[in-house]
Amino acid sequence: MEFIVYLIKVNIAIVLFYGIYGLLFRQDTFFQWKRFALLAIVFTSFAYPAIKLSQQLLTGHQLGNVLEIVGVVPAYTTLPEVVVTGNQTASFHLFPQAVLAIYFLVAGLLIIRMLFQIGTILYKLRRTTENVLYGQTVYESPGLKTPFSFFRWIVLDSSRYSETDLQEILLHETTHVEQNHSADTLLAELMCAICWFNPFAWLLKTEIRMNLEFLADRSVLSSGCGAEHYQFNLLHLSYNKAAAKITNKFNVSL
Repeated sequence: MEFIVYLIKVNIAIVLFYGIYGLLFRQDTFFQWKRFALLAIVFTSFAYPAIKLSQQLLTGHQLGNVLEIVGVVPAYTTLPEVVVTGNQTASFHLFPQAVLAIYFLVAGLLIIRMLFQIGTILYKLRRTTENVLYGQTVYESPGLKTPFSFFRWIVLDSSRYSETDLQEILLHETTHVEQNHSADTLLAELMCAICWFNPFAWLLKTEIRMNLEFLADRSVLSSGCGAEHYQFNLLHLSYNKAAAKITNKFNVSL
């Protein structure tokens, strides 16, 4: 029961914090600050209810003991007799168990899907060859249509792109690597696996992913690349399927 209470509080916190974020900061272009704010929403939503719950349990137990000692609340209280049939008792206990079973089933499947995607990425990495382009270590994957990065790995097929396009792609993906954006992506995926029934968790995940792409876009444009050419480069790759949804993909940006 404590877990259900904790889970409800976590999801209420996500709704409240995301609502405040959406009203006050969503249209801002301070992307680095927004990254910190979005991560703070996730960590605070999960940490704060856990602290409050443990404090309430401890305080409630201690308060009950004190009240009994001073005689404010008697140690034993006579209550009216209540008759509960066996079927009612069984239904009362089975319902929360069934709800928890469904919850853990869906959460488990989402976590398995995330692990499967990580395994797919690692499998693809084993079939790549290491190369250095413009001073950046990359991993060549012949036939790969959509460049992507995952933690320190940048995976692409350099033969598919012109020199200008390739430089823009590398600038974009290098930003993801240097700022460790994959950690944010995995955290967002894990949050959605745990809070899969909360639509605001999925909205928060989308906001986290898009903000990371805006950070990478800003790095590319700040380096002097033309905005119009960069937009066409993104559009050129916009219909290609990604290797895995949890990667940071060049063509995902708006």
